[in-house]
Amino acid sequence: PGTWSDDGAQALALLASLLDHDGALDDVDFARRLVNWHDAGYCAVDRLVFDVGVQTSFAIEALRAGAPLMRPGPRARPGWLVAGAPLPGPRRGRLRGSRSAAKRR
Repeated sequence: PGTWSDDGAQALALLASLLDHDGALDDVDFARRLVNWHDAGYCAVDRLVFDVGVQTSFAIEALRAGAPLMRPGPRARPGWLVAGAPLPGPRRGRLRGSRSAAKRR
């Protein structure tokens, strides 16, 4: 059967954070969710985290140490920041209608 990857789990963590903050990116909350994904399997299938890359591991460690989300350290260049999130970029810090659109589906 199919499953989603670490990228999918990180995207779900981002979506949950955006929905909990009315479409605004709360970088502290999102960073906390990423660390929770890595440590406890938050948003991962059956809470199993696998295939975490070296750069993502460096980034998670930097976030755990309190580094800002957008600059997690000189060696940390996680794929979810380099490749970009699988969501449209927010306008003026918000995803317009994201909560109401999610509820309609």
